[in-house]
Amino acid sequence: MIKELRQQRGLTQSQLGGLLKLPYQSVQKWEKGKNKPTTEQLPQLAHILGVSIEHLISALNTKEVQAQEITEQGMWQFTKNNSTKSHPSPTSNARVLPPSQSVELPHVSALGRATFMKQFDPAAASFGLSETTPAPNPTGEDLSGQLSIEITNDDSMAPNYHPGTKVRVKHVDRSEWPYLLNGVYAVAFANQFVVRRIHENDLEKGHLTLHADNKAVAGPITIPVEQIHHIFRVLRIFDAPAV
Repeated sequence: MIKELRQQRGLTQSQLGGLLKLPYQSVQKWEKGKNKPTTEQLPQLAHILGVSIEHLISALNTKEVQAQEITEQGMWQFTKNNSTKSHPSPTSNARVLPPSQSVELPHVSALGRATFMKQFDPAAASFGLSETTPAPNPTGEDLSGQLSIEITNDDSMAPNYHPGTKVRVKHVDRSEWPYLLNGVYAVAFANQFVVRRIHENDLEKGHLTLHADNKAVAGPITIPVEQIHHIFRVLRIFDAPAV
């Protein structure tokens, strides 16, 4: 499980270990089933691998996890026998339905981007957004704290993300920005909001460079860190994993 997720993120064992401040041997033992992440390591590991803590624990089959609390933005609590329950929090904005149904998520449409920055409120139950859209949820995953964004022509992300494509995203707390990995992100900066790809986390240099997949029509955007308002990790295209 960890090996597959690590490879999907384009990370080596050493790179994943470095992000967690662990030797690569620890990652190697996890992947061989000789050891498992501790409850303290799970939140950051799940964040780096782009999955929920619940999904990671379920996949690892950590039934021996005893009564300990693991919290992620006030939403998760894991107890003995690997049972889980979510707790009300300002970002518990998704109503989870049974498997094979859908979840109504707050939605940022192509037209809605113009007012998105004025509406967005990370402390509000619906992020301050009035529009919603049904998101496929065949596995019954808890989508709390997520919202939907519609890809536009201005993103220049075809062919992987065609205009009109909807993606599920999750807000990245500013404290987690130093851990941003290669991947696709929605970034609100100055008076703009775009979905672009990050190849290298260069925030320590005082800026962030965003790249378009369709390089024929758009070049990279370099944003001074002080102009960045919010960053969202693209978790999934509605019908397929994020690429």
